[in-house]
Amino acid sequence: MTSAFRRAAASPSKTLLLTTVAFVAMVLVHSWDARRWGAPAVTGAVAAGLLVTAVICRSRPRARLSLSIAAAIFAGAARFDAAIPMNSSSNEPPRTLAPYQGRLAQEPKVTLKGATVMMDRVFVFMDDGAAGSAGQRKPIDGSFALTVSLPPRAQIGDTLAWHCQVFPPTANVGAVASSRSVAGEPWRCISRSPPLVVARGNTDFVMNVLARLKNGIRDVTRALIPEPDASFMLGLLIGDTGGVSKEIVADFRSTGTSHVLAVSGYNVSLVANFAYAFFAFCLIRRRSASVAVAAFLTFFVALSGAGASVVRAALMGGTSVVAALVQRRNAGWIALLLAATLMLLQDPLVIITDVGFRLSFAAVIGMRAFGKPFAHLFRWLPETFGVRSACAETLSATVATLPIVMHDFGTLPVAALPVNMLVVPLVPFATAVGATALLFGAAWMPLGMPLALAATVSTKAMRWFAATGAVLAPAAQVQATASESLVMTAFLVLLWFGLSRWELSKKSAETKPRLTLNKHEA
Repeated sequence: MTSAFRRAAASPSKTLLLTTVAFVAMVLVHSWDARRWGAPAVTGAVAAGLLVTAVICRSRPRARLSLSIAAAIFAGAARFDAAIPMNSSSNEPPRTLAPYQGRLAQEPKVTLKGATVMMDRVFVFMDDGAAGSAGQRKPIDGSFALTVSLPPRAQIGDTLAWHCQVFPPTANVGAVASSRSVAGEPWRCISRSPPLVVARGNTDFVMNVLARLKNGIRDVTRALIPEPDASFMLGLLIGDTGGVSKEIVADFRSTGTSHVLAVSGYNVSLVANFAYAFFAFCLIRRRSASVAVAAFLTFFVALSGAGASVVRAALMGGTSVVAALVQRRNAGWIALLLAATLMLLQDPLVIITDVGFRLSFAAVIGMRAFGKPFAHLFRWLPETFGVRSACAETLSATVATLPIVMHDFGTLPVAALPVNMLVVPLVPFATAVGATALLFGAAWMPLGMPLALAATVSTKAMRWFAATGAVLAPAAQVQATASESLVMTAFLVLLWFGLSRWELSKKSAETKPRLTLNKHEA
C-alpha cells in the first residue's frame, strides 16, 4: 500500500486523479445530508491553507498528495455548504394568491400542455393592488418556474408581471423547508392569466439570438417533417423534447432508451467526430481544427440547452482537445472526473436536483468499468459494424444506471438491451440526415424534402422498436430505497474490482514467458 501511494505521489496525473476523486466523493457524501455542516468561509479557508501548504511542499511528493487530497475534501464540503440556501422564511413567497414581478431568465420551455417560464429577480407585492403598482414589495429568494398556457411574447431580460399561488410545501431537505422538492430548485406556481410585459430590460443578446435560432429550427423542422416525428427530431437536434407525447416518452423509458429522445453525450461525440472529419477534409491542421471543434461544441451545448449529459460530454471533449494541444496523453478517467469537478464547482446541488447528471456520469463510468469484460462475454458476436462493442457498452451503461433508475423511477427496463441494439445504431443516421435536411430546407424547402423523408422513416422505426419492446417486455415496477440503491452500487464496485483483478491476472498470464525444455533437458 505504501509503495502504491508513493508511485501515485510521484505521478502528476495520478495526483490530479486522486484529488478530483476526493472532491467529487466529498460532494457525493454531503448530498446524503443536505444540511450545512459548518461555515463555508471557515471550511474554504482551511481548504485554501492546505492547498497553499501543498504547493510549498511540492518537493515532497507524498506530503503534497496528502495535503492536496485533504484540501479537496474541505473544498467539497465548503462548496456544498455555500450552495445550500439559508432558511429564511421572511424571503419566501406567501402561500396565497399574490401579484409578482420578475425578469425573464431563460427561453420558455414549450410542451403539449403549455409552457414553463423561468423567472429570476422576483418580487412579491404585499398589498392587494395589481402587480406593478406602487405598493410595498419584497424580494423572493431563488427563482420561479411559472407554468402558463402560452409563452409570453417577451425577450430574455424583460420584466414580467403575473398573479399566482405557489404550490404547498412538498418536502423538507435538511434544514430547508419550502415548496421546492429539494434545496436549490425554483418555486413553482401556475399563472391564472398570461404574464404581462411591464418593462423592457437589458436583454441578453447572445441568449436571444440563440432563442431566435432555435425558433427558426423548430419552424423549418415542422414544415419538413410531420408530427410526432418532428418533435422527435427536434429532441435529437437541439434537445427540445417539449412536443414529444407522453406515450412516446413512456415507451422509451420502459425500454431503457429514453436517452435517445434528447441530445446526449452520444450526440456530442457525433458532432465532434463530424466536425473533425469536416476540418480534415478542408485540410486544416489538427491543432487549429481542435480549437475550432472546441468552439463549435460550445455553441452546440448552448443551442441544445446545456443539459447535464451534454455539458459532461463537451467538458470531456474539451479536456481531450486541451490534452492534444499541450501534447499530453488524455486519460479517460481524468477527463471524466475533471468534467464532474467543474460541474460540481459551478453547482454542487445538481447532484440532487438533476437525475440526468447522475445518469450521465453513471453510464459513462459503467462503460469504462465494464466495457472490456462484457465485450469478452459477447465474443461470440461479430465485430461487424461494431455490434459486439455496442452490445457490451449498452449492457455496461444499463447495469451501471440500474441503482439510479430503480430509485428515481421505480422501474426495471427488461427490454433495454435488445431495444438499445436496434435503436442506437439509427441515431447517427437520423441525426445526420435530419440536420442535412434542415440545412437544405432552410435554403429552399423542396430541396430538403427527400432527406426529410429518410429522417422520418428512421424516427418512425425507432418509435416502433420502442413501442414494440414496451408491449412485449414491459418494464417491471421495482422501487428501490436509498439504502438498497447504495447496496447495489457497492455490489457494482466490488464487481468492477473483481473484473479488474481478473483482467490483470489474464494480462500477466499472457505476458509471462514460457519455460521450454530442449530434448537433452527433457
